[in-house]
Amino acid sequence: IGKATVKQPSRSTIASQNFAPKPNVTISSNANNQNCQPFLYVATAPNEIGSIYQWKFFDNNSVDTLANGYLSSHLFNITGIFDVRLVVTTSYGCTDTSYAKVKVIESPKAKFTMSDSIFCAPGKIVNFTNNSTYSASDPVNYEWYIDNSIQAITKNMSYNFIAPIGITTPVVFNIKLVCINSFGCRDSIVKKVIIQPKAVANFSMNTNKGCAPFAVQFNNTSLYSNIFKWYVDGAAFANNITPNPLVLNAPDKTYNIKGTTIETSIINTVGETFYEFEVDDSSKYKRLFLPASTKITSSFPMF
Repeated sequence: IGKATVKQPSRSTIASQNFAPKPNVTISSNANNQNCQPFLYVATAPNEIGSIYQWKFFDNNSVDTLANGYLSSHLFNITGIFDVRLVVTTSYGCTDTSYAKVKVIESPKAKFTMSDSIFCAPGKIVNFTNNSTYSASDPVNYEWYIDNSIQAITKNMSYNFIAPIGITTPVVFNIKLVCINSFGCRDSIVKKVIIQPKAVANFSMNTNKGCAPFAVQFNNTSLYSNIFKWYVDGAAFANNITPNPLVLNAPDKTYNIKGTTIETSIINTVGETFYEFEVDDSSKYKRLFLPASTKITSSFPMF
């Protein structure tokens, strides 16, 4: 605080007047000449104890006022050249204003599609198509990574995915595309490729012979699948895990029983096993069953 002395011309009295200093406001920030979109702007000003700080960012007229107001941050989501204004008011009511400019330039937007993303072992070739967008005229460089290992620097890429032999759980690959413009602005996107264990269809039966009509019991021992289809002589008859019991009626016939496994999210049959099921001709035998409480009241020739 300054002090001034005033001497009255007609009297010998002296009066004193105190003056509050005006704040000296400057803005320091992390901004450069070119800042990539989106840009998180972080700024600071001298810490004047007891002062009030008000920041204004002229991209969308937002006002950010923080508790420790000499520090502030703001996210610029759009491109352009924007003003930043800081007004500081001291506890004595003195004010000062400082301005800064922030230039935000466009960043590429990474996008890509895949010819396939989930399939069965042992693997397959997948084609990656780059659909990234960027409206500026300067060139864009591309980097393709698989599990953090760079594989290509071309716009598009193909890769032969091979699963380890004998996998029993899905194998997941992380595919990342990075786009970088000439100013170093970058964007990236990550997608997954999943190789499923190959489904193995298998089942057993309690017997493979019986008299018609005969009910057969199945035990489904298939691996790496939770979708099933069952067939008798090529005709589908069930799609549950174990279709028990199956009653066969036609005599003197050999049935072809087929159980198939279809892996989750895979629409084609990926495994199958065939069994033969025989039913004896019951017409070759004639039998008479008499329960204990039954009385015979007539007879007929036995053959």
